[in-house]
Amino acid sequence: MPGPRPWPLVGNLPQVDPQRMHAALEAWADEYGPLYRFRMGRRQTLVVARKDLIAQMLRDRPDGWRRLQSMQEIIREMGSHGLFSAEGDDWRRQRKLVMAAFDPGHLKRYFPALVRVTERLLKRLGNAADSGEVLDLQTVLMRYTVDVTAGLAFGIDVNTQEEPDDPLQAHLDKVFPMLMKRIFAPFPWWRYMRLPSDRAFDRHLAKVHEAVGGFVQAARDRMERNPELFRQPTNLLEALIAARDEKGDGLSEQGITGKCDDGSSWR
Repeated sequence: MPGPRPWPLVGNLPQVDPQRMHAALEAWADEYGPLYRFRMGRRQTLVVARKDLIAQMLRDRPDGWRRLQSMQEIIREMGSHGLFSAEGDDWRRQRKLVMAAFDPGHLKRYFPALVRVTERLLKRLGNAADSGEVLDLQTVLMRYTVDVTAGLAFGIDVNTQEEPDDPLQAHLDKVFPMLMKRIFAPFPWWRYMRLPSDRAFDRHLAKVHEAVGGFVQAARDRMERNPELFRQPTNLLEALIAARDEKGDGLSEQGITGKCDDGSSWR
């Protein structure tokens, strides 16, 4: 199978910037075709760039396809375990719960907020076009995704598009590059030696967990004031809390937090 020539031991990792891996994979797909292989360290990796095959693979989840083992391990190390990192029967149970929060009624109620967030994106792009400003489109779309996800999952309006100095976004901007760096690292150095970047990562991650904990507590307070939200939750977080408090459900408080941290990852 075609693919870029690997280096000894480390494979093709030196040829890839973890923060722009998608761009490298797209470029290789243009060069080698929609099915090609490359190496991450000693691990052979198959890249699929055909949408029909990708759709088939996703339908086979979790029996025929799963995420990288390293991704699952590292997300667990971060203190987050939800649908994004779950596998097997655990994934089936969590997916059923999460998808229930995305019923048509819930999405319909959220639609006006989605329009508001999208109008902010259009305004940002329009202002840049009028002034000739050069935008980092990836950053712009990532902030749009954070705003959409925060509203849908947590019921809050963080507005990182118009307020780029939002504290939570600042912490996420530090957490995700390190997350990707660790996922594709040929050796887990952080388990044996803590570098200054690892200690900084821990501080930013703690702030993210603190913010998520605040979202959970605020949702609980809101639902106690309005018990109707237990029967008709307005966002994913409320649905998870309602399921947690329902007799016989096995979802733990840590599980709720893990899924909320997953929400931060949906960008």
